[in-house]
Amino acid sequence: MKDVDLRSAAQVDIARGADALAGAVVSTAQLLDLAPVFAAALGVRVVD
Repeated sequence: MKDVDLRSAAQVDIARGADALAGAVVSTAQLLDLAPVFAAALGVRVVD
């Protein structure tokens, strides 16, 4: 997904794994929405 700009997308869902978004451009808000998926893909546990 090289040079794909998803910032104007209303919603970004990951169906094939976080690495499917490699090379994409997302907004900060989208990144925060996707953070749990990225953390899970890396094996990172977020505990508050």
